[in-house]
Amino acid sequence: MADKFVTDFTELVGVRAAGDGQYKSISRPERMGNAANIAYGGCSVAVALSAAHDSVSPKYRLYSAMGNYLAPALNDRNFSASVRVVRDTTTFATRQVELSQKLDSGHARVVMLVCADFQVPEEATVLEYSLPPSLPNHSPGDLLTTEQNHQKLADQNLVHPSITKMHSIVFGLMGRHFETRPNPDGVFAQNVYGMAKNVKTTQDDRPLTSKVSGDWVRTHQTLKTHAENIVALSFLMDGALSFLPLSHSHRFFDDVGACSSLDFAFRLFSNDVNLRDWHRWECFEDGDLELWWEARKSGNSVGEVLKILTIAVACVFEEGTSSWRVIQGLDQGLKRFPPITYNIYFCSLSPSTASEPKMVDRTPTSLSIRSRNGETGTIPLLPPMTSFAEARNRIVEMDATARSALDISDIRITKYEPPSSATHLIVFGVCLWTYAMLGVSGCVRPGTFFYDDVLKYLPEGRETFDEAEEVRGAKGEWAVVEVDG
Repeated sequence: MADKFVTDFTELVGVRAAGDGQYKSISRPERMGNAANIAYGGCSVAVALSAAHDSVSPKYRLYSAMGNYLAPALNDRNFSASVRVVRDTTTFATRQVELSQKLDSGHARVVMLVCADFQVPEEATVLEYSLPPSLPNHSPGDLLTTEQNHQKLADQNLVHPSITKMHSIVFGLMGRHFETRPNPDGVFAQNVYGMAKNVKTTQDDRPLTSKVSGDWVRTHQTLKTHAENIVALSFLMDGALSFLPLSHSHRFFDDVGACSSLDFAFRLFSNDVNLRDWHRWECFEDGDLELWWEARKSGNSVGEVLKILTIAVACVFEEGTSSWRVIQGLDQGLKRFPPITYNIYFCSLSPSTASEPKMVDRTPTSLSIRSRNGETGTIPLLPPMTSFAEARNRIVEMDATARSALDISDIRITKYEPPSSATHLIVFGVCLWTYAMLGVSGCVRPGTFFYDDVLKYLPEGRETFDEAEEVRGAKGEWAVVEVDG
């Protein structure tokens, strides 16, 4: 069944009172960036803050919200929000919001906890300042829309049309409620938010923490109240931070086992936010930081060229988790299946050089493995992988191929169990002593204590050492013949 989308943003994230401190969401949350029936995290944050705003007087303004994502929210059922009053003073108000959903078992699962702090606005501002944007300043009117930018990338043969189409599906929720104009100097604008992983960007020479992406954003509809605008801003802020490190590293969701936000800190620097006006945001991997600025225009008429000034209105910090499935998984595969076989067979290395490998890169067509001596070998994958989900099976196949070619048994000794009983210790000691004596010429021969008084108690003890001496002597004679000849 096709998803039914809510067209009114205030209904998507709005709540209705359901008792003392209790609220129900008006609509079910929608998903974004997830193929499973899991709701977009921004829906959870927005509904929680809608409930918090409804529980305080309109004179207060949100200045800080911190929360933890406790469980995935499902997109086939509504939220329940329980709001606890922590403080109400002349100047401040604090609310704790517990957001939950009722599971099929009847149990209510808490999916998020949020602490929201409000303050009565100051009568005047003494000093206003903000960190300036780091990307070049473009007027939003001079930029392409997201759809136009995608079409441009496809026309230039930089991105396959299927990728841009997939982006419009996976991230369609954002486009239904917000208009975006990507900054062409940002990474997201050049690699379709990371979906075009192989596209080179103008920031490839930068370290990860110096790469930046950004857009100009505004709502399609007019939001009537201050609370609605702040809730919309909180909805936006969860849009990219969890997968930001992936998208800035030529990777995406298919490269990880899990990619989600763990917590957030949402700070507001302005008491007046109108998201129907253009706002600019930038995000970068420095603790997963997102900054928002409002556009302030200098000029007196619509026809005049306007200079866009930007003043910070909010920032967001997020902690996320990304399980690096492919590289870590292949590294684990290299440990599980004796890695020396790969490098000996596929890279034609000696056993000593091939040991202690480390996966450093992978593509659908090859694996790059660094050996103990620091050299990196490339192992081609034939045929190429159609998806990185095939990586583990390829490791198994490569191991079998290498073992067969090198005639190495698939029986592996993975653990040593030391002797644990008196009998085991005696046998171990005798074996150890025997090996030691066999390696030392002259220690065990007729006339010695061990030969005359010890070996007589061992079955065939003297005969064994006599045969060992004969074999050693024979080998010594052969060695002399080879050298002299």
